[in-house]
Formats: sequence, C-alpha cells, structure tokens
Amino acid sequence: MRPALDVLSTEDLEEYEIYFYPMAAGRAKQRAPGDTVLLVCADVSFAAGLVRKTTRVLVGAILELSKLDSGMVTPRRSVNDVREILYDAMQIIMPAADEKQVAVAFELPWPLLFSCDEEMLFSFFSNLMTNCVRYAKSDIFITAVNPPDKRPLEVFISNDGNELSEEDRAHMFERFYKGAGGQTGIGLALSQEYMRLHGGELSVSVEKGRKVFWVALPRIRG
Repeated sequence: MRPALDVLSTEDLEEYEIYFYPMAAGRAKQRAPGDTVLLVCADVSFAAGLVRKTTRVLVGAILELSKLDSGMVTPRRSVNDVREILYDAMQIIMPAADEKQVAVAFELPWPLLFSCDEEMLFSFFSNLMTNCVRYAKSDIFITAVNPPDKRPLEVFISNDGNELSEEDRAHMFERFYKGAGGQTGIGLALSQEYMRLHGGELSVSVEKGRKVFWVALPRIRG
C-alpha cells in the first residue's frame, strides 16, 4: 500500500481533534459520531507519540509543498487505470468511514486509463477522500465519466456533509486554510498542486445538498 499524505491511522483516532488528559487509569471515550474524540490516557509517552506522528505528517506535507514550489518535482507519467488508484485510496479511509458508519460506493466505467504519476494521483485522491470522510454524514459516492473523444476524463467525489459556506468554497484549496473541523490546511492544497502539475482541474461545488469535488484529467495528445 502506498503511503498517503495528510492521513492518520485508525489508532490515531482517524481525523478527529485529539485532547490528552493523563490519569491513573487510562481509557478512551468517544462521544456521538462527528464529535470530538476525548482520549483519556494514563501513558503520557503514548500521547506524546501521537503528537510526534501528527507533527511528522505536517512537516512532511510542508516539505512536499516546498519541493513543488521549487520545481524539483515533476510527474513521472505512465498509463494507469484510475479505478485502481481510487480503490487503493479508498482503503486509506475505510477504517474511519466504518467507525463513522459512512458508506462508500463507486460507479465507475471501465477502463479509466490515464497517463499520470501514479503516486501523485494516489496522494491526490487520498486527500480528497480523507476530507470527504471527515465531513460526511452517511455516504460518499465516487463516479466518473470517460468520453470516447479527446475530452478530459472526469471524476466526481461527493458526500452528504453539511452545506459549504461561501468562504470555505472560495478558500478551501489555499494553503493553511482550515474550515470548520479542518486540521492542517495542507491536504487539499497539495491535491491542487498535484493536479496543476498534471494540467488538470480541481474544483468543489454543492449540488442537491451534496459537496462535490470535480476532477478533470486531460488526455495527453500524441
């Protein structure tokens, strides 16, 4: 499995904000789905370990952005089936989705061949799906359109979370912008940069009460 950026493991309590309270007897208590997870931990070193891991993720993401800014990173393109990349990215979010009882469904045409940097596109979709599972109430739906001509391949990733504010919609791909419930403000900015390097487009909209990420992957002309 490829490593994903801006994704924490189930043991790190998925995508929730974490508070630490040293006590004589440790136990974890979770409130209602979507609420803050309160971790009551007897082992201060364990709590510190989670903080260190989160810090490593943040520092790694910032370094990645710096490399992108410097022009040191260019896509290593090869023909890949986007469906397989989406399925792999889904595995990253499934522990958190299962815990929140969020269903993840696909409706994808076959095949979805695209010349891309496989690792970049995996991180790109992992970050979008991580955002979706953070805010979804009950489901995430992923579909795609594969035109027979030279038009871009389109991917739609939607969830039934709360309505987006105008401010969030205008700034959510900006670096360090954190909307309600956001964490580092880096994951979506990274995704935007990866898509820029591929000459594609990434946007977000609200349609019929659902937040929809729209991705356009341009064909490489021979």
